[in-house]
Amino acid sequence: MAPATCSCSNAEKVVLLVGCTQHGKSSLIRSILDYSGAKDKGDRVKVGTFGNTSTTKQAKTFSETIHIQQHSLYDNRSRIHKIIPPQEEPDDLFDLIPKTTGSGKHIHLRVIDTPGLDDTDNNKEPRSRPGPTNTSLVRHVDEQHKLKVFQKLAEEGSLNAICFVLDINSQIGSTAQTLLKEYMHIFDACKLHAPYYFIHTKVNIETMFEEKARQRPASLQGAFSLLHRKVKHHYIDNLPSDECEIEKHFHRRAIAGLLEDLLSEPKHAVMQLRYPRSAGHKSWDRELDRIFQQSKSQLDNEVSLLETAKEHLESTKLPLERRKDQEYSNYRSLDRQYDALNTDDLVEVGKMYKSERSHLFGTSRLWFTVSARAPIRKFEASESGASFWADLPSQSSVYGENSMSAFLKGYGWDCAISATITLYGWQKEAEGVALKRLENERKGAYADWEKTVERVKSLTSSIETKEKEIVDARQAVARINAERRSWQSEHIDMTSMKRYAPYFGTTSIVAYAYGLRISRRFPQKALGEGARARLLKEYDSKISAFEQQVTVCKEMVKLTNESHAKSKSFLEDIRSQHDRFSKDIKGNHNTATSITSSNPSISIPTKGINSKDSFIMQDMQEKLESRIAIGKTLVVSSIKLYGRALQEQSLVTKSIIPKAEKLADSCKVKVTMWEEEQLNRESAHAAAEVVKVISNLDSVPIGVAAVFQATSESNDASWEPLFENLKSTYSCKPEGWAEFLHYLKIES
Repeated sequence: MAPATCSCSNAEKVVLLVGCTQHGKSSLIRSILDYSGAKDKGDRVKVGTFGNTSTTKQAKTFSETIHIQQHSLYDNRSRIHKIIPPQEEPDDLFDLIPKTTGSGKHIHLRVIDTPGLDDTDNNKEPRSRPGPTNTSLVRHVDEQHKLKVFQKLAEEGSLNAICFVLDINSQIGSTAQTLLKEYMHIFDACKLHAPYYFIHTKVNIETMFEEKARQRPASLQGAFSLLHRKVKHHYIDNLPSDECEIEKHFHRRAIAGLLEDLLSEPKHAVMQLRYPRSAGHKSWDRELDRIFQQSKSQLDNEVSLLETAKEHLESTKLPLERRKDQEYSNYRSLDRQYDALNTDDLVEVGKMYKSERSHLFGTSRLWFTVSARAPIRKFEASESGASFWADLPSQSSVYGENSMSAFLKGYGWDCAISATITLYGWQKEAEGVALKRLENERKGAYADWEKTVERVKSLTSSIETKEKEIVDARQAVARINAERRSWQSEHIDMTSMKRYAPYFGTTSIVAYAYGLRISRRFPQKALGEGARARLLKEYDSKISAFEQQVTVCKEMVKLTNESHAKSKSFLEDIRSQHDRFSKDIKGNHNTATSITSSNPSISIPTKGINSKDSFIMQDMQEKLESRIAIGKTLVVSSIKLYGRALQEQSLVTKSIIPKAEKLADSCKVKVTMWEEEQLNRESAHAAAEVVKVISNLDSVPIGVAAVFQATSESNDASWEPLFENLKSTYSCKPEGWAEFLHYLKIES
């Protein structure tokens, strides 16, 4: 009866079942289903018998409404016997009488069975790959199983309890402790405070009284530090003997005790969804971080070189700045000198003084011819008082000339005379030579200053360029640090988990880096023409072979599916026949019982019948009853004979069912095998094609760079590690391959 159709107020109890492979999870579920009366469901729960391969490959859910019984042991005086383990002798229990009564309680239970940890399928991947592709770093199957548990937590949103199934005979050593702690880390990271139920399996009557059973809770407390969590322990013999009623009693009693405890558990919500990184993930993180650190070191070195270059430029610029200032000062000094001379100010450009003594019988005379060192712009003539200028040119007549003439004459005899003529020219013309020299010097000084200014400008521009390059490089370093921080934490972020969860349970560091969405690309050394030609030839050959293998696998999948469908149909027919025989046997038995228990009687009327007729009728009655009895015996005998025939047919079909189930399982295994092989060949084909393209890329994502680095460090020039990484990436999520190619910057 489902909770929705039940009139009770009991909410459904959701329990997550986790544990290591071969510790009895599946057989525990089978026991619970058997206890609930759903034996047909229980019979179909696959139970492993040996090895470490988990029988549960996917998380499965089982829902049942279970009526909880009360199971007691009675002594020979009909008194309930209370078991006190330290004082009890196991052999004494076999003298007790088990009884089952109703408790009036029932539970709506939903059990989520998860794949077992420590699966030997972890070892099916080769371990010979170098560096970050070594599968010993990541137990890929265990990681996939944990991811399924995490996805179930996300789907459910809340749980009533988390049940850890542990074989009582197993040692709580480093392996089991590490594996279960990884589960506990998931629950702690999700802030799921549901109680921990430790279900100790394979606890038979003898084992339950042993010291190891009594000390088990303390051992677990020490191993897992469980003080912060509500913890309960249950001991269950999940595979009791069908021949021993006492063993079956303790088995049912343990199941009832577990169910009764679960009935009282409230729901606990998943407060947040965070997936803790495993040791393998952290190892890969270190590999990826090493690539980042190398890139960061290159940028740091670039920053250092740029700063050194900038310092050199600045040290070169400083004396040039001083030189520029000095050259400008020299130029300004020459410019001022030039400007001081290059004027229209009048300066003396020629001068002549003459005198003549007196003559007793004649007039004194003086002739002047004065030369100028520059064009005459003005002249001045001064004479003594006893003379006059007999011939003196006008100012305009000598303007611009280089000389002038004049004639001075005395007024009479016996007069001494004298005169001075001063010529004036523009200073700029008078100092023409000096101006020319200054102009040349000034031009030279200005040219020198201009050259120095240009060198300073060039250096300034170079310094600014270096400063920008330094800023850019530092920003690149900051971006690298930010990118590193974005994926370096104890947990994988929920955004990545929602879209890329399959890539975190893989043997491929390429897939792992893709799942983290690390977008930074790193340069790749170009292949030589010869090496690339050899690579293309090798992988073209592989691609052709893989194509043929994929075709074969598809055909085999088709054939095995057809065989599986036939085997399933045959199994269903046999089960249907067996069910029909069982129903007919039950009906036949009921008919026989009904006839046997029937007692037909023949009543004879007595009223109005004389004694003679009455005697005759009584005789007829006795004969008829005798014949009826004989007929009844014959009918019952025939029915029983038919029933035995039905039972024989039922036994035949019952004996065939396990063989038919085995055949169907075998066919399903073959289907799975060929489907896995098809996926393997398809992933190899896809990976080979991508290897060819990657070989020609200038830059690659960080995961590919990590594989290349590991390959180079192992002195292995092969491309096989990358090929294997790409195969694993494809296998994670074939339908996501096109998106992955876009991430690689390859067109699909």
